[in-house]
Amino acid sequence: MESRVIDDVVLMFATPIRNKGRVVGALIGRRHVSALSQILDSTGFGNTGYRYMINRDGKLVAHPNRSLVLSGFNPIEDAKEDPSLESISSFFQEIISDRRGVSHYNYEGENLYGGFAPIEGSNWMFVYTINENEALASVIQLKNTIIKSGVVVLFISIVVTYLIGTSIVKPILKLAYGSKKIVD
Repeated sequence: MESRVIDDVVLMFATPIRNKGRVVGALIGRRHVSALSQILDSTGFGNTGYRYMINRDGKLVAHPNRSLVLSGFNPIEDAKEDPSLESISSFFQEIISDRRGVSHYNYEGENLYGGFAPIEGSNWMFVYTINENEALASVIQLKNTIIKSGVVVLFISIVVTYLIGTSIVKPILKLAYGSKKIVD
């Protein structure tokens, strides 16, 4: 909300003051909107991962890029004028409708994976995002490990099969050779 007192965007908090079960007043607090973004700054992951929050309309309420929050960035609305925002607009619409999950989207030429969940007691959604390459790096490493392990197991199987096969075939060949000598 825009504060007339400090002429800037702020977050307002209110809680009832109760006396013997009756509301006798309210405690109201105000923080600059960047306070949420500062909290999220300390909760990133990986090299490219970051977190942000949106409201039920798809407007950013916290993001590492403070200017997006202060400008009221809402890709759902902004995509009507800027087709390059269609992917992130669809992602935000999915967040609002599904409320919990993981999805893939593109923003500013970067392929990203984003996970999202509701913030209990609010109309806000918590979103964490990471670059696709970083997210899938461990999958590629796992694939390579599985292939290498498969090659090793195949090689060992061939060697064991050869050793067992020759230990069975040698006595049979000796017996056949001996039988042939007797017949001749």
